[in-house]
Amino acid sequence: MPVVPRFRGLKAVLLLPMALAGVGCDSEHRGHEIESFQGDYRYSSGVGEFFDCQSRVRYYVHDSSANKRLIREYRKLGLQHGDDAYVRVKGYLKEVPQMEGVDPVKEFVPAEFISIDPNRGCKQEARRGR
Repeated sequence: MPVVPRFRGLKAVLLLPMALAGVGCDSEHRGHEIESFQGDYRYSSGVGEFFDCQSRVRYYVHDSSANKRLIREYRKLGLQHGDDAYVRVKGYLKEVPQMEGVDPVKEFVPAEFISIDPNRGCKQEARRGR
């Protein structure tokens, strides 16, 4: 009769939550086309705003796991209330329903934090290479 390790079931029990956690992160953005974005970001009074340099449109930032990291990185900079920081992120735009009778709004959903820089902004980005 072969000897079966006693901890085989324990390993499966320990690995299952880690595997499910990985699946949860991937499913957060499932069905959306993730793109690169650059723009000015600010976080104030519990609200994140993202100004997309390319489209020149300001969006509210939708809550996501990457948004939590973006908030942490922004706060580390110690900027004055309402100051912008230039961010590079991957994400997508999502239509969010409002109250009945009100048109849905588009919000920016960060999917992956890349970088943040308080010394740049969309205006400097537009002059890049000149």
